[in-house]
Amino acid sequence: MDPPPGLTRATSYERRLLQKTAMSPPMDTVSDRVRPGADPRAAIPVDRPAHLAPQYLACLAATLGSFVMGTAIGWSGPALSLLTLTNGTDPWAEPQEKRFEISLLDQSLIASLMPLGALLGGLMGGYLISVLGRHGTMYGTTVAFALFYLLMAGAETITMILIGRFLTGVASGVTSIAAPVYIAETSSASVRGMLGSCFQVMVTLGVMYVDVVGALGSWRWLCVACVAMTLVWAIALFFVPESPAYLLSQKRFNEARLSLQFLRGHEYIETELGDLQMTLEASANNMASFKSLATEGRYLKPLLISMILMFGQQLSGVNAVLFFSVNIFEAAGTSLNSFIENIILAGVQVVATILASLFIDRLGRRFLLIFSALVMSLAAFGLGTYFWILSHDPAEAHAIGFLPLSSLCVFIFAFSVGFGPIPWLMMGELFGPEVKEKASTVSACFNWSLAFCVTQFYSPLAHEVGSASTFWGFATVLVVIMVFSIVVVPETKGRTLEEIQDLFRPAQSSAGRSNQPEGDLPESFGPDERPSAPLILNADLLDDQPEREREPQTRHEPNSMSNQHRSDTVSV
Repeated sequence: MDPPPGLTRATSYERRLLQKTAMSPPMDTVSDRVRPGADPRAAIPVDRPAHLAPQYLACLAATLGSFVMGTAIGWSGPALSLLTLTNGTDPWAEPQEKRFEISLLDQSLIASLMPLGALLGGLMGGYLISVLGRHGTMYGTTVAFALFYLLMAGAETITMILIGRFLTGVASGVTSIAAPVYIAETSSASVRGMLGSCFQVMVTLGVMYVDVVGALGSWRWLCVACVAMTLVWAIALFFVPESPAYLLSQKRFNEARLSLQFLRGHEYIETELGDLQMTLEASANNMASFKSLATEGRYLKPLLISMILMFGQQLSGVNAVLFFSVNIFEAAGTSLNSFIENIILAGVQVVATILASLFIDRLGRRFLLIFSALVMSLAAFGLGTYFWILSHDPAEAHAIGFLPLSSLCVFIFAFSVGFGPIPWLMMGELFGPEVKEKASTVSACFNWSLAFCVTQFYSPLAHEVGSASTFWGFATVLVVIMVFSIVVVPETKGRTLEEIQDLFRPAQSSAGRSNQPEGDLPESFGPDERPSAPLILNADLLDDQPEREREPQTRHEPNSMSNQHRSDTVSV
């Protein structure tokens, strides 16, 4: 039958889009909103700019997990020193009772078992977010963190502390997968860089939190304070939805629409939802295997870039600084209280990471990586020089006693604006949906493996070859990583996820894709003829009669997915 006056018949593309996204018509239809004789396309809902407040809320809920993860990372900083002191200020201790007697090996294990557990958690994380969802996985992790910190709070032997450290590491590894993926999938392209870097901001706040609480003098109450933050995280998660990408992958279409409407702050999300649905369908039909990661260039190139950035992050020596910060300040023999120096260091890290989150989408990932590696290498060299002077001329070292704190503050500042947040952010950007879970798991596990090696062997290495040679080694690694960032790492600032992934596709394939219509759109329909949003139509319009010629329309680009492609390539 003919359409009502003033309405344009649905095209075949629009009918297929309606079927793919399983859309239910709202209370009113297009015909209810079109005046007789008016252009019906003026009444078709078009995606509007997203409101940012709901995305900020979702980011906060996810990054509270990275805050709790930061408490696990920074816990050993103050706790190692507190564990070796008398229990006079500990309200849980019996009078005159001694704290645990811990050896050099015990100290290394307390620090390194956390990243070792995170390695296992990283392996579990990719599977859990695909089964339980991003939101559900984070909810389960809140319970795990609380139980494991309570185990350490009530520890009666060093073995219980070691088990607790390993298990909090497992929870941290899961969080390092679930939270960045959730943020990347819920954020608009315009703020994805800033919100993604908030993951590292909250890690640094978590480290500072345990440094401040640890300065009060009780490692048991330090554990209790960490439990309190897991409860705050669980409450925040109650107010945000599951990732729309995950819901679509589970065929929960109505829930996905509601989730995206909440995150964008309005109801006009059909273009973005349709694009996301078609992207996920294409990915589901082309899911990559672990073998593909090692054999196909479009997956291997971004994987190698991600892993080498993780290598630079850990072999910079940052975890040696964070896990043994109080011990390093005590070894430097400065006049300022080591716990106070540790708090100052944590404060610098917080400020620098916040600055990075504000400028990461202006200055770009690549520039900040290069700047970070250069400044960190100079700071590590300066700290190594101080320890060399200390071993040869203590009097001269005393005269430059300001150098350890200033060098570490510069080191942490440079780390926090570059190699702190950006490797995790780019891990969420470089991989397509068909390979993201597997590739993110590999990258995260590689990161935590290196973190375990650095923290396990830092103390023995510094004891054997000296702190000077150790930090000079970190400086050398950073110079190599800086060259890699200059030559290989692509700039992802301002690009959609699809455009970033096109960087690694063969040039001919990318060019061909950019010239082909989306989905199964017939070649006779050009990109300018596609609807600005899926039409909401009366059922009797969906017939197979010939389609009326339509005027070209300008298509609104969705926030998180783009249909435009680039043919740039990156070599590794």
